[in-house]
Amino acid sequence: MATGFFRLDTPHGTCRVAESLRKYNVPWDQYLEVLKRGPGGTESLDQVTGISVRAWLCKWKRGEVRVLLGKRAENDSSPNLHEAFGGGCDRKETVLEAVIREVWEETKQKIWVIHDEVPEVEVFCTSNSKRWIAQVHFLLSVKPARESFCGKRFGIKLDSEEHQSFIWANGKLGALGTLRLTKGSHRHFESAVAMFQRNVPCPCWQKPWVFLRRCFE
Repeated sequence: MATGFFRLDTPHGTCRVAESLRKYNVPWDQYLEVLKRGPGGTESLDQVTGISVRAWLCKWKRGEVRVLLGKRAENDSSPNLHEAFGGGCDRKETVLEAVIREVWEETKQKIWVIHDEVPEVEVFCTSNSKRWIAQVHFLLSVKPARESFCGKRFGIKLDSEEHQSFIWANGKLGALGTLRLTKGSHRHFESAVAMFQRNVPCPCWQKPWVFLRRCFE
């Protein structure tokens, strides 16, 4: 659990970031060099030329953890599969700035807290540019907001070229039903939910839902 936070101001909003994540508050290429020099990084990361980020956005709803997932567009890579929102770091951008920007661009949500890093860093080769990328996953919360009022919907707004819909999915993999995740997402999904439960206790006003659900199990 995070023991302290620092304030981060970006063009896409201000949020609190766990002190343990200060190492990501540097330009992404600088972080990549540190990553390559780290334990086990020399061989596996030699080919990597970029950093991408994934945002595991979680919240409590009726005593259960919910995870925000986007359904990939039909004409994009991994069509119709669900994933955490994210993308590549821009030139001269820090890793933390990238995850905040990506969430804003893809959902129009402003990050409230970046709680922790979700292990582990992934390395993959892109299908189009054939570049090797290291992907960093983060656990985040957005500011609570009403999603509709008097019949008018607002809140999450997607980039239709990348995602066709979104869902606040149940935090239990077994409860996802026919919803299919992108390759490699299952492990990070489970880790993000477990970490959110440790970092953000269920609000007191939602605990009666937990009690009622257990009574009918």
